[in-house]
Parts: sequence; C-alpha cells; structure tokens
Amino acid sequence: PLLAVTMGDPAGVGPELCVRLLAHEPTLAVATPVVFGDAGVLAAVAARLALPFAPPVVPLADVARVAGPAVVSFG
Repeated sequence: PLLAVTMGDPAGVGPELCVRLLAHEPTLAVATPVVFGDAGVLAAVAARLALPFAPPVVPLADVARVAGPAVVSFG
C-alpha cells in the first residue's frame, strides 16, 4: 500500500523524518512511501546528514503507479 506523507515545514524536523522514512527498510518491506514536499529541500537535508536520497520525483498524476519510494515535489 502507498504511505502518503507530507514534508511539512521545510525549516522543521519534517524533511529529516521524510528522508529517513524513504530509506527505512522495515517500512519499505510493508509500504511504499510517497513524500509530498520540496525535493530540493529533501535532497539538501539528506546530503547534510549523509543519508541516501535517490527516490524518483513523480508528477501528482503518476502517484498511483509508483513502484517504490517517490517524491511529489511542490518546490
């Protein structure tokens, strides 16, 4: 099932939590996380924390067809 998550405030803790969620193996085993937020902010946070960040950025219209973790960027 899809797990839809909003990034929240770019200056808050949300981006870090979202980046961690996109790489969290136990979550990936049971759900497909899709983060709605600014892909640039997420990538910057991942780099600052030395966390992996490579999900595809997909348009909102394609969310139902994602096969793995993804980001719908509104940045």
